[in-house]
Amino acid sequence: MSELAVLESSKEEGSKGRPVGGWRRKIAFVGIFTLILITFTLQLLSSLSTAIITPLDLIHAELVPGRGDGIPRRISLGGSGGCMWFDDLSGPPTKCITTIHFQPDPEVLSLSEEDTILSAMTTKIGVWRITNYLATGLVGMGKVLFVLSGKYGKLGGITSAILYPATLLTWAALIGDISYLLIVQRNVRTARPRFHAELGLVIWLWVVSTALVSVTACLIVWYFESTRAKRFLPREKQNSGEEGSQGGRGGHVV
Repeated sequence: MSELAVLESSKEEGSKGRPVGGWRRKIAFVGIFTLILITFTLQLLSSLSTAIITPLDLIHAELVPGRGDGIPRRISLGGSGGCMWFDDLSGPPTKCITTIHFQPDPEVLSLSEEDTILSAMTTKIGVWRITNYLATGLVGMGKVLFVLSGKYGKLGGITSAILYPATLLTWAALIGDISYLLIVQRNVRTARPRFHAELGLVIWLWVVSTALVSVTACLIVWYFESTRAKRFLPREKQNSGEEGSQGGRGGHVV
């Protein structure tokens, strides 16, 4: 009777433990998915900034009051191109150009082609843009695969493999963004007419996404490793139980 009571109590403890572990895994799954979704959203906003999403920019420069003809001008640069304002800076942009190679239009800004501010605020398809786009694409793929891994467990390894280069590219994009900002600020300071450059919101969005993708990549590895361990654990218990039962039978025969 005592052995039967022990077995029943162990079964009850096991049945109570399974739902808790299941709920923990579900909470972990939802939490990791939320982190990936936030990371992807931030990176997508950064990639579409300025020309498509006008309020967001990586850097913008405005004509210093009292310089030139005194008419306010503004140039903004972002992941999807650039925008220009002439006279009214509080309203919508005078012109936006969606391109990977943005160059301010001297006619829109009423500037001469010899004004060096035009070349200072020109952006080409460089390392910072390529890494931005690649990182955003890989994080998006990782998000989709992570959702599918809930049904197809074999996709867990592919998801982890994708998040590794996504993390490296996100860090590379951050370094590229900072380097690009330093170059633009230096060029604007020496350009004519005199403009004042300021950082936009995009760089801070990318800083947050870099931190999130780094944490998420570690959590994904932990999640799938713990899932694999739980899958193999019942087999080990079953094998040990069979060995114990065989040993018990052998002892009884002897």
